[in-house]
Amino acid sequence: MVDAGDHANTGPGARPIRLLLLITGLGLGGAEKAIATLATGLPRDRYTVRVACLLDPGPYAARIERTGIPVHALGLRRVWDTPLALFRLRRLLAEYKIDVLHAFLFHANLLGRFAGWFAGTPVRISGVRVCEVRRRHLLLDRWTQGLVHAETCVSENVLRFTRDQARITESKLVAIPNGVLLPAPDPETRGHVRAAERVPPDVPVLLCLGRLDPQKAPLDLVAAAVALGPRPFRLWLAGGGPEEAAVRAAIARAGVGERVRLLGVREDVGDLLSAADVLALSSRWEGLPNAVLEAMAAGLPVVATNVGGTPELVVEGETGYLVPPADPGAMAERLSRLLDDAGLRRRMGAAARARVAAEFTVERFVARHEALYERLAREHGAAGRR
Repeated sequence: MVDAGDHANTGPGARPIRLLLLITGLGLGGAEKAIATLATGLPRDRYTVRVACLLDPGPYAARIERTGIPVHALGLRRVWDTPLALFRLRRLLAEYKIDVLHAFLFHANLLGRFAGWFAGTPVRISGVRVCEVRRRHLLLDRWTQGLVHAETCVSENVLRFTRDQARITESKLVAIPNGVLLPAPDPETRGHVRAAERVPPDVPVLLCLGRLDPQKAPLDLVAAAVALGPRPFRLWLAGGGPEEAAVRAAIARAGVGERVRLLGVREDVGDLLSAADVLALSSRWEGLPNAVLEAMAAGLPVVATNVGGTPELVVEGETGYLVPPADPGAMAERLSRLLDDAGLRRRMGAAARARVAAEFTVERFVARHEALYERLAREHGAAGRR
């Protein structure tokens, strides 16, 4: 596998590496947040960074641009726009003499491979964020792997899956987990948010962050909330998606509308984490869920399904609990332990925060990418290109 360990300099006097980070869109999501974190975290004296997205810009585009980093939208709105987006991307790579192209998510990976090859971009990298279950995507990844020099995987689990199922050459694969900031405790915000949601100070809040879609299985979480019975708690589901109507109907049928609330799409995730006591995640599959990392950084214990890279974050019985997917009863049993024991919540939350501080910081996330970029730039003659 590709080594992306400690930071490696390109050498004194070397010009900055010209880097283009490419992603499908820049809406609210884990991959989008990761690319914004990386773009703004790389040192400006060693990198000239640009960001491009295939779709129209989303909320993260403005955040990136406010730091002085250009964002290019390639105008892909319909399938038949693909040739034009490919042409625009190739022109962008050539115009700015990009040394390293790093794409994230399937469609950006695919277009980035061809555009980078056509443009003669010295270093081309793809980014895999989830265990891809669609066979067509796996086949296209396998058939075009010769166009890239490396593939970053968000977890060791995703790396193994990509190696075994997409049959990507193992020497091209490197696992670089996400990194998050450690927020300071904020009792004032906690009180304000809970008061706004009419939650008494002594009632524990379970929080779920994620899209309401089949991957996140929100109906399983609603079923777990029903199984918890009439004890005092609140469950907040922050996010939107195609299963929203089904989730609302399930809440109404079960008569738990006072305890289970849909908050919709929220940008104040940090405030919600301050107000919550436990993170609950019922996903059927995952890569390395940012929601879990952010909750742990905020000092919350986690009850999550044992899928994808989640067990690389949650230490069973120490920072939270892992339960089988599609098992609301098991989810409810573990949640009940934490609801009934405030001391256990505090101990697990402190251990979770300490784990993030040791293993999953933004600084470590950025440094691992730097090491990969700089090594590949040297190997492929990009660092000295004018």
